[in-house]
Amino acid sequence: MTSDQPKGMTRRTSLAILIAAAVAVGVDAPVYATAPLGCGARPSDPDEWARVSSIVDRHRVVYDGLPSGVSPDLTPDGPLMGNGTVNAFMGGDRQTQKIFVTRSDMWEDYDHPDRDVHATTFGGLTISSATSAAGGTFRYTQDLRTGVVEATSEGGFGTKTWLSAKKNLIVTEIVNQGQTDLVMSVDVWTEPATVNSISTTSGGLDRVNGLIHAGKEAKSDKYHWSVNVAIASKVLYLSPVLKEVDGRTMRMTFPLECGKSVTVVSSVEGGKGSATYIEDAKKTVLAHEENKALAAAKSVHDEWWKEYWLKSYVDFGSASARLEKLYYGQLYMLGCAIAAQSEHSAGLTAGLFPWCTSTEPRWQGDYTLNTDIQRAMHSSIGANRTDHIKNYSNVIEDFWPVARSLAADKKQLNHLVDGRGHPPFESGIRGALFPTHIGPWGSRTEHSNGPDDFFHSPSNGAAVLQPLVKYWKYTQDSPYLRKFLYPKLKDLAQFWEDYLVWDSTNGRYVVYGASFEESTEGKNAILDLMASHFVFENAIAASKALGIDAADRGRWSYVLDRLSSYPTGAITSGPGIGKTTFVEYEGADPQIHSHPVVVQGTYFFDTVGRTDQQYAEFTRNHIRYMQKWNSDKAMRAAVVGTNAGYEIDSLVNSVLAEIIDLPVSDWLGMRSNNTYGDLGATLFVGFIHGSLLQSDEGFLNIFANWYKDRATSFTRLRASGAFLVDAEQDEGGVATTVSILSEKGKRLTVLNPWPNKKAEVLEDGTVVSYSTSVNSLGELLTFPTRAGARYELRVFQ
Repeated sequence: MTSDQPKGMTRRTSLAILIAAAVAVGVDAPVYATAPLGCGARPSDPDEWARVSSIVDRHRVVYDGLPSGVSPDLTPDGPLMGNGTVNAFMGGDRQTQKIFVTRSDMWEDYDHPDRDVHATTFGGLTISSATSAAGGTFRYTQDLRTGVVEATSEGGFGTKTWLSAKKNLIVTEIVNQGQTDLVMSVDVWTEPATVNSISTTSGGLDRVNGLIHAGKEAKSDKYHWSVNVAIASKVLYLSPVLKEVDGRTMRMTFPLECGKSVTVVSSVEGGKGSATYIEDAKKTVLAHEENKALAAAKSVHDEWWKEYWLKSYVDFGSASARLEKLYYGQLYMLGCAIAAQSEHSAGLTAGLFPWCTSTEPRWQGDYTLNTDIQRAMHSSIGANRTDHIKNYSNVIEDFWPVARSLAADKKQLNHLVDGRGHPPFESGIRGALFPTHIGPWGSRTEHSNGPDDFFHSPSNGAAVLQPLVKYWKYTQDSPYLRKFLYPKLKDLAQFWEDYLVWDSTNGRYVVYGASFEESTEGKNAILDLMASHFVFENAIAASKALGIDAADRGRWSYVLDRLSSYPTGAITSGPGIGKTTFVEYEGADPQIHSHPVVVQGTYFFDTVGRTDQQYAEFTRNHIRYMQKWNSDKAMRAAVVGTNAGYEIDSLVNSVLAEIIDLPVSDWLGMRSNNTYGDLGATLFVGFIHGSLLQSDEGFLNIFANWYKDRATSFTRLRASGAFLVDAEQDEGGVATTVSILSEKGKRLTVLNPWPNKKAEVLEDGTVVSYSTSVNSLGELLTFPTRAGARYELRVFQ
């Protein structure tokens, strides 16, 4: 360390070196590799599936009343289904059932002074009865384990619906539950085109094949695309009456005798530039008009969800039932929205609101890059679910040339800084600059001529790559690093080289801007400092791993060593008076600028860990004295707090009382479908994982910040270094099982789970030796591993 290196950089820099050394000997795997079940640890014991099934089945979703009202331009409250391309949820009223359908590629352009592009909804199916049977009971039931939604109507009929995880197929069985015959109607429809857009809708009847269909063409004149999608539907083994209700609504009508059932098969096909979307939707339906084909598709669907749940799971028992319920609800949401990949994939990850019913979702329903959309991507990796990386990478790859052009444009750079202390730019700079909002295929969603697109924060580019850096660290996917990630890390490192300002008086690089969605004139905004730190560390580690760009690496190390220290300040009043905490920017008052984003970079950019004792204490002081919990952003503070070792019971009590157990609103309160808020709210999954297992400091910390009085287990959580970890503790908080699968044969360091006791390490049942060292948390055990081998730790007898 040089004599003028800022305090607190030693551990993180050394960690970058350790990562580089580990990756340098990595085993190549295909770019965007998607590993088999358990990522190399497929369970063969049927008892395990029985156990996982029993855990997930604890949390079946039951609605005895209509879903709670939330804004139609956000993710709704209702039973959810999805396959990453097509998403659907159950709604309607007590008499009529509606299956609202969205697509991850439904984006359009329209005439608006502030926006260029936004996501939009598609349409759906409506199931109703022209006649009514007395005594029907309203209810929705969602089976998380299989992705099946059952519903009963006061109109006397019931349905069972599943949306295939592998095909763009929706299958609904309708049963007459009453004592009289019914006349049923099934409509397919599209939402009207957004006002002032050039999008169009259509519909039609195919009497030869007994089909109805409706389509939407979501268009952009600026980007010259048309996303053409159709829904087609057929009732099997009947000849319904087909009718056009209006230009975008088509209807099938048929009798249904009491006690009898029918099956309706629907498909949602198409995509950007599709010229055959209507025919493709019809073909998918007609390929599944026989019971045998449907049974085969259902078997594939069931197997996908089985494998999804077996990839990793936690078991909290009855002691933490509320946490476990939300955990599995959010994990199910991730499975539907980003993990499943249908055979006819749109090739895009979901935007903020995958189930939005509005033609104009809030914040354009887009990819909001100041750590919003990334939270779902990030949490899924620790859950050992990495299949979403390809689609997220596609979005980033498509926008990268635009980001480079923005960095090269002095006008855009001056919009970014907007007089906030940074000297005006006389020319463009190298690298890539990301606005806060983007759409698919290289599009911008906020108006491209306005300064508000940047929120005066240069850190968006670092946030873009954060989930991808985590994917690399946690999978050791060397081809992905070489072909996709490193060139982008290099671009961002060059951006920060050119963007930072040298302060000759203090011999430090400083940053000007704002930390988060604010126009505060601040020097050394903490989030921006942490973002630049993150970029340089990982660019250095990656270039070492690849053995390239030594000269660049030298410059980056020089700048990293001379970045300004993270700003801190003393609390001036209240219970924490005199305590030091991080502040938003240099000279800021902690009590005025107490936004949770002040500390979110400590976790999101992997800046502060448990062994950074002073910085961890500053983080805990913010949580203890400054955090306002009744906020949609407070879950970020919970993740930060558990990563820094804040008391788990205090964190959980705050999360329950101030986020989860509130009445359902747009952003707070657990909904009846075991979720809350938008897709970014799945950060809760990251909170649970960070409490159970931490690995970003160069060692595994088992039950890192968990209760010491609750029996708990977790299975196949993913850790840095490409390790899958199983562990169990008893009611006294003592670890009874620790088992680790090494995927890539990296050297492994584990914090001894049994303080003051000697541990023993076994490789596939054979005792192996290890070396020891000590850090502020305890004894570290270090040993080489072999790819594919399993390592068990136990107390030495």
